[in-house]
Amino acid sequence: TAAEARGGAETRRALAPGTRLAADIDGSLYVLDPLGRRVERRARDGRPLQFYVTDPTVASLRDLALDPVRGRLLAADALNRQLVAFRPLGTSSELLPLYGEPRYAVTSFDAIAVAPDALYAIDGRCPCLARLDFDGRVLETFGHERVRKPERLAADRYGRVFVADRGDSSIKLFRGTALEETIPFARLGLLEATDLAYAEPWLYVADAPGVQVKMLRVVAPQKTAP
Repeated sequence: TAAEARGGAETRRALAPGTRLAADIDGSLYVLDPLGRRVERRARDGRPLQFYVTDPTVASLRDLALDPVRGRLLAADALNRQLVAFRPLGTSSELLPLYGEPRYAVTSFDAIAVAPDALYAIDGRCPCLARLDFDGRVLETFGHERVRKPERLAADRYGRVFVADRGDSSIKLFRGTALEETIPFARLGLLEATDLAYAEPWLYVADAPGVQVKMLRVVAPQKTAP
């Protein structure tokens, strides 16, 4: 899948452990502050634009993702296992507890990614992956015995999920629930994969110990014959 890799530019800024970033199409940046349990939006030049403050019942924010189709910013409340959906103005938020069949229960809500058809999440305690509806209903879990210590993930418009698995130092590609490819970090010149982001056709892989960001060109899936 990774047909090409090259080094990317880096920007340094002091951030607290657990800080997560998400970039919008206008170049603004969303910064998750896990200690303050809030999200800050900054302009391309660094100016603060907006603050998204959580409901007092929100215990911890672990990850965030943009849901442009529904005009929301989503954050994962790990302790309460729920989605926090912020509206564009940031003055209110909606809490969406995860629910579904008991066999698909998510026990550890560690990371999220938005795809056109669904949300995807990491359950690190399982360990496995989950596919969710946009209202928080867990549709299925998958990747059991395929992932060992999944930490970060990203999804593309074809419904493929890219997972950084520290357990065997690899990036895994799932299509549907099937594991299609496993790429060792070393093959990509990475020490670790500390974060992932996808913007077609590039998968961006942050490697904090290696002080680098790799850009991997992702090939579109081949069409199957009718």
